[in-house]
Amino acid sequence: MWKILQDALPLGAALGIRSQSTLSWFSFSNISRVGGKQYNTFLSIQQDPKTQNWLFTNGNTYIGYWPGELLPYLEDGAEQVRYGGFTNAQTENLQPFDIVSPPMGNANKPLDDEVDLKHTCYMHFVKYVALDYKSVDINSNIVIEDADFTECYDVNYLDNFGSHQQTFTFGGPGGICDV
Repeated sequence: MWKILQDALPLGAALGIRSQSTLSWFSFSNISRVGGKQYNTFLSIQQDPKTQNWLFTNGNTYIGYWPGELLPYLEDGAEQVRYGGFTNAQTENLQPFDIVSPPMGNANKPLDDEVDLKHTCYMHFVKYVALDYKSVDINSNIVIEDADFTECYDVNYLDNFGSHQQTFTFGGPGGICDV
């Protein structure tokens, strides 16, 4: 888990973990299955208005934080918010036609006619925190869906998708993506 968090942070950043026992529950014992039961977790990264540190939480459980001084470019907020994912393929000593990109999400590409979120990986109840520290829905009029290599991965934005509200479905099988 620490390796995943470390790789996801900006270069040189470090996550202050509350305690090792905090992370012990953070390994997901309930795993969603394609076409089967779906499980959710509610992850959040928000700035604490008093300390200016960036807090990492799961629901109401505090996991850790990044000290505010590690992210000085966010002192005055951000002009845009990006949600997404990346994959990384081994490229050392390989020709471009030999590079095989790994799967993303559950390895299924999103469906254009998604009806129940049992086919592909998704994020739902997507919001951002405004300068007044209130949680706000994203403006669906300015959402841009962008998948670099649609032969391997894709993304769909579903505005107000029933009880899931604002939702992104994403993923794909990977493969030779012409990267």
